[in-house]
Amino acid sequence: MLFKTPTKIFYTLYRGDSWFSTYNGSQTILVNEQNIFSFSENLSINGTYYYRILAKNATGSTYSDAQCIWIDVGIPPLPPPGPFSLSSPDAGIPDDDGQFTLDWILSSGADNYTLYISLNVPFNTFDGSQTILVNEENVNTFLVSLTQNGTYYFRVCARNSAGEEYSDLGPIAIIVQIEPEPKNGDGGIDPGIPGYNIFLLIGIIFLGITFYKNRIQHCRT
Repeated sequence: MLFKTPTKIFYTLYRGDSWFSTYNGSQTILVNEQNIFSFSENLSINGTYYYRILAKNATGSTYSDAQCIWIDVGIPPLPPPGPFSLSSPDAGIPDDDGQFTLDWILSSGADNYTLYISLNVPFNTFDGSQTILVNEENVNTFLVSLTQNGTYYFRVCARNSAGEEYSDLGPIAIIVQIEPEPKNGDGGIDPGIPGYNIFLLIGIIFLGITFYKNRIQHCRT
C-alpha cells in the first residue's frame, strides 16, 4: 500500500488600511509564507485595520474566508503629567551658606523634568528670563550652590508627549543670606582671640605714652 505524503501548507498574512479581496501591492505583509498558525501585532495608531490570509501549497492557493476581517483600534490618549510638589529639606530660613538640595516627587506619566531659577523675581511659567538648572532630564533632585545673597525662586516643569505640568501652584522661595567672614582692619581674618581688640588698644596707648615720655625727656636734656 502506498501512502501519499501530505503537502506542507504555507501562510501569508496581509494587512491593509482599507478593504481588499486579494493582495495588490498596497497591503503590508506581516507573515510571508510561513508554516505558522498565530501572529501577534502591537499597534500604536488608531484606525481600522483589515486582514486576510493566503494559504499556499504545491498545488495552489486560497484566501481565508469570503472577505477580510477588520479590527478597530482605539487607544486612549496619553494624559499629561500629573500634579507634583517641589521642596528643599535642608535649606535654612534664611539659608546661610547658599548650599541646599531641591527635591521633587515624581509626576505620574512624566518623561523628564526641567528646573528653573530666578533671582528676586517670582514667576509662574518659563518666559525666557529664568535660568535653567536641569534641562529635560529624568531626575528628581538637584544640589544648589549659590554665592550671592537674595531671594531665589524655583519651579520644576514635568513634560511628556501629551503636555506639561508645573510644580505646586507657584515657585518656592528660598532666602539666601551668606554671613561674611569676620575681618580685622588690615583686611585679614580676625583671629577671634577673646579680648583681642582690647589688648590691641591698650598696646597702642602704651606705645603712645612711652613715645611721649621719651620726647619730653629728650627736650629737657
